Amino acid sequence: MEPDIFVMCENAQTLGESFISSLKIIFEVVSEKYSDN
Repeated sequence: MEPDIFVMCENAQTLGESFISSLKIIFEVVSEKYSDN
């Protein structure tokens, strides 16, 4: 069971990083739209 938990933690970390990077991209796009207005 330990290896499975280790893999789950690694996957969670990868998902978290991709989620954060997606939020950064969305934030940049939204801020660009608001700055244009």
